[in-house]
Amino acid sequence: MSDLIKSLEKQAEAEDEQLWQAKRDRRQPSSFLSFADAAAQAIPLYARAMDTGEPIPERARDQRKAVDRLRMDFGIALSDFQGRLEGLAVGKEAQDSILRKALHDIERARPACESYIEQLLLPWLVFEDYAQITDLPVPIFLPRDDDMPPAAPLFIVPQFSFMRVRMDFALIVSSSSGLKIVDVECDGAAFHYEAKDAARDAYLAAFGIPTVRVTTKELRDFPKYCSKRAVRAISDLVG
Repeated sequence: MSDLIKSLEKQAEAEDEQLWQAKRDRRQPSSFLSFADAAAQAIPLYARAMDTGEPIPERARDQRKAVDRLRMDFGIALSDFQGRLEGLAVGKEAQDSILRKALHDIERARPACESYIEQLLLPWLVFEDYAQITDLPVPIFLPRDDDMPPAAPLFIVPQFSFMRVRMDFALIVSSSSGLKIVDVECDGAAFHYEAKDAARDAYLAAFGIPTVRVTTKELRDFPKYCSKRAVRAISDLVG
């Protein structure tokens, strides 16, 4: 059994290397395994180790925790939003309809997220309190799937291309002077470099687009703080 676990670990490491290579080369961004799918592959390793008494592989343990955290964070964001709906005296039937649509939006947008960090952040962006702009969940626009952007004062576009830059999330808001954009970037240590990021942020700033950067640690420890930073950036932008 120990040999089997080692073999499965090596296979998982090889898959990680393939994902890293694909992301570095930007050859097939749509072919990345979703974080949930990749993490689910580690759960059988965890279960087998528990059944046999073998040491639990570190990678399996870490991914198991990350999957649990992903689910927990999603639940917290959802619960927070439900509380706001109740405070607005929205009826139960209307609540259910609003939440079903938002959950469907998140689920269909999940494959567009290139990393698990983006998947962790997305529910918080959707269910965040943008009280000055909207009390509803923020809709998601997927250019490959949707004919037209949603008729909403604020919407989210994953992997938004602007000039020579691609944003993890573009928050696009209507203002009295036209559409405004806030770029939200999820910074994992493997694919971000300070000098390059600074030049990129300055390039976008020249077009009036602020960038909010969220690290893996910030998102795991303080997800609400991360989405609130996006809210502040929008408020500063539209006044």
